[in-house]
Amino acid sequence: MYIPPQEFRRLRYLSYGGYFGRPLLNVILPHLPVLDVLELVDLHLIEELGWLAEIPMLRVFILSNSSYRDRGSVLSLEEREAYFPQLFESCTNLQHIDINTEGRAYQRWFRDGSAPSDIPDVDDVLLPEWHIS
Repeated sequence: MYIPPQEFRRLRYLSYGGYFGRPLLNVILPHLPVLDVLELVDLHLIEELGWLAEIPMLRVFILSNSSYRDRGSVLSLEEREAYFPQLFESCTNLQHIDINTEGRAYQRWFRDGSAPSDIPDVDDVLLPEWHIS
């Protein structure tokens, strides 16, 4: 199904990717000026994290694996500690980052640099009340 690029301009929440791959994130970035919440399924290039700064209204970033089975985190703890502070610095509206760590579990990282918190089930990440008006 074809969706004209101008239709993306109104999106507020997007889950991008899945089991069958996806184009790189930079392909759709110019069409997401009001996106609040982005779930990126699998990280194809580490550069995709830097491209997030091109989404001016981004408040929540979720990094997920395409499969919950036998896969660890998309990024190691050392990579999270290196990249996430830079991401908060470049994305001025970003409030928190949720990253799939193992199975259905996630870890939430905060803008203020406080210790990350564990989220035991994906439903608490993907189904909250976003309060997007």
